[in-house]
Amino acid sequence: MHTGWMDAELPSEADGDRKIGVRLIFEGERLDGYRLWIVDPRYGTSWDDWSEEKELAHRDAHDAWLVEKLGPGERARAPGGMELGYSLPWGDVWSTYDPRSGGSSIGVRFRRG
Repeated sequence: MHTGWMDAELPSEADGDRKIGVRLIFEGERLDGYRLWIVDPRYGTSWDDWSEEKELAHRDAHDAWLVEKLGPGERARAPGGMELGYSLPWGDVWSTYDPRSGGSSIGVRFRRG
């Protein structure tokens, strides 16, 4: 089914001593936002190495990185626990754990118009 949405994963980038994964998300030809995640074997290297405990620690590392970069943010309840979020003039940023997918990431979405 053609939905008009596409994503592309880029090679990991360094931010100081951290390695960061990046996935761009497009709606048609427009960049809608992107996902970031810390690449670190402490949080698992495959589904064979996955545990909820590691993934929650992964989310906590994302939270700490965002607080370092953007300040304290706002906390709100989400299905995977408390979610850290920021509403900025150009869009929204959040750190979350999704128990359905078993993954943690930082989301960035641009405002339209």
